[in-house]
Amino acid sequence: MNNSSAWKTVLTVALCLISIIRIAITCNKSSQSSYSDSSYNDVSALMSRNYERQTKAADDTASNNLFYESYDSISQLSDFEKENYSVIKLKKDSMILLDVSSKIKVESGAYFQKNYDDTLSLAIKKPDNISIFMHSYDTADDLMTNFKSVKRKLNVQDLKIKLDDKDSKFVSYSFENRGKKTNGYALLTSDKGHFTALEIESNRLSKDDLEIKAFSLITELTQ
Repeated sequence: MNNSSAWKTVLTVALCLISIIRIAITCNKSSQSSYSDSSYNDVSALMSRNYERQTKAADDTASNNLFYESYDSISQLSDFEKENYSVIKLKKDSMILLDVSSKIKVESGAYFQKNYDDTLSLAIKKPDNISIFMHSYDTADDLMTNFKSVKRKLNVQDLKIKLDDKDSKFVSYSFENRGKKTNGYALLTSDKGHFTALEIESNRLSKDDLEIKAFSLITELTQ
């Protein structure tokens, strides 16, 4: 083999090797780029989901606590906030359905909140600042354990059983919210493992006056 032929062979092999190396490098870069993009997208999606969960949790908390605020505070919410928290203002006296057989009359001007997929089924804020809450969910715990769980963030005090039955209790209690004492009465019931608490609260009325209001409201349920 002459020198010319030998160099041609070496050059051909070299070119082939260089081509192979370039292809390998290109594939490697493509793989790294693809991995990087995929990793970024995965992390970005995860962060987005976490943010959405945190935002929803914050919204749920704010929504559930909203009717512990004053009537005037709720009035000052923007239309967007009211819609976000499922709050409507009743334009006329209305009958609010609590379940298939129970309803209460609520006067015009009151705020009404209906929640779904939550233990807080509904909330009402009346113009006189009386709040009505209904919590309802399935549980195997007893009535008092469930009620304490519902009110666990409020540091309930003076909890007393006024009327006692196996599947229902009428209780009184109090708590402080933003430095103001709130009195409350609640009707607790259980039916085949389904717990319901109807709570009537006010930071303006005395316990005796609120008790009369609560009994009047509960009487409506049986009519």
